[in-house]
Amino acid sequence: MRRQVEESDLPDFLHNSPFLPISDGVAYSYPKAVPQPKPTLRQLLKSKPVRASIATFFGLLIFLYLRSRFRSAHVLNRLTGPSCYFTTPQIPNESYLTQDVDWSQFAYALYATNVEYLCNAVMLFESLHRLGTRAERLLMYPETYSLLDTSGSVETTLLLKARDEYSVKLQPVKVQHENTAYYYGPNWADSYTKLLAFNQTQYTRLIVLDSDSTLLSPMDALFFLPTTPAAMPRAYWLTKPLLSSHIMVLTPSPSSFALVQTAIKKARYGVYDMEIMNSLFGSACLTIPHRTYALLSGEYRSEDHEPFLNLEVELDDGREKEEWNPDVVINEAKLVHFSDHPLGKPWVVSEEEIRKVAPGCDKISGWEEECRTRDVWLDLYEDFRRRRKVSFSPF
Repeated sequence: MRRQVEESDLPDFLHNSPFLPISDGVAYSYPKAVPQPKPTLRQLLKSKPVRASIATFFGLLIFLYLRSRFRSAHVLNRLTGPSCYFTTPQIPNESYLTQDVDWSQFAYALYATNVEYLCNAVMLFESLHRLGTRAERLLMYPETYSLLDTSGSVETTLLLKARDEYSVKLQPVKVQHENTAYYYGPNWADSYTKLLAFNQTQYTRLIVLDSDSTLLSPMDALFFLPTTPAAMPRAYWLTKPLLSSHIMVLTPSPSSFALVQTAIKKARYGVYDMEIMNSLFGSACLTIPHRTYALLSGEYRSEDHEPFLNLEVELDDGREKEEWNPDVVINEAKLVHFSDHPLGKPWVVSEEEIRKVAPGCDKISGWEEECRTRDVWLDLYEDFRRRRKVSFSPF
């Protein structure tokens, strides 16, 4: 029966062929399956699927390492971000102390676009005066303010106080405002006024400061950095590499001012003084140490101090990582910029609001707590509020 079934599948000329195999009814004409030996570990490792899996695994490990090593400063950022961000910060030397310096060539420059920031500027000039800085002091203020107002206006009173008590040179300017860049929030659309410092060519070098800051120590050494259009600290709190503009060491010149003027005219929402500085001078500038000149008050409320403490380690293997110490940090700083989002500026918020968001204490053992981080942060706000009352009581 088996042969008949099989012959029915054959062509006619092979039917009844004596050469056909004879089936025994049990065995079949199909070849038997031959058992294959199990692959060895070496054979498995050589197989394409396993090799692809291993390559993917190690590729992922390398990616994670590089991401932590450079944070988000990946190749694209290095190509598109300010190149001087990745250079070693310049530490000013104090050789000028033994030199005969013409201090009239240098000035600390501040700007004010409204009364609140004018008061802040007067506070900073008081600090510069009290700390004995030797460079001149320059204030760029709205040309709409008058020094001859006999009605006792706030603006006139503050301007005369700066001039008469702190030897400030007063420079009226047109406030640089771009409506296309305006939004409801901090008045960054007026911050372009700061860049008018490039037009103050009566000085060979300026240290330009934002007035919502506290000066802890003189910074005269910055005037003697190597020649550059601009020197700025890294904005260490940002994930994208950028340089901060709340303190800048500038070399005024007609060519730099022309670049700035063009950039201001093209400004739009999201492009302010910091973005312009990074775009124009990010490849031809110097960096200054952020720990000394760019400490944010909000660093004391941060839960992650790695970017502030160890940014240099991430960019340079030559340094060892260190732990947060609130006293070491504040003693190393010369300038503190008030930035505590979402908390408002210190002249706006109440004492209750400040206390509500103050940093917590760390438990040491039992009932013992370590509160230096909180105490330093509160002292910064208390000092600012006290000096503001002294500077001008209505504010």
